[in-house]
Amino acid sequence: MKFVEVNEVPRMGYKRNELKARLDEFMLMRTKAVRVMWEGTYKSAQYAAMNIARGVKTWALPIEVRRHRDEVYMIRRDM
Repeated sequence: MKFVEVNEVPRMGYKRNELKARLDEFMLMRTKAVRVMWEGTYKSAQYAAMNIARGVKTWALPIEVRRHRDEVYMIRRDM
């Protein structure tokens, strides 16, 4: 077994206010759909989709979250 020294432990996921800011940013983009680049933020595409969908439901935004294999998409329902 080998050990590698690190200076900082990476933080996984977004805090609530960061996720809200990202969702608001998507709403201001005026585009129908986007692919979410979740690598480095969430453990897997499943967790990314689940947490984003939870935030969408919490803030009652007109966004649909879809996952296809290792890709996560957000689609606006109001356009």
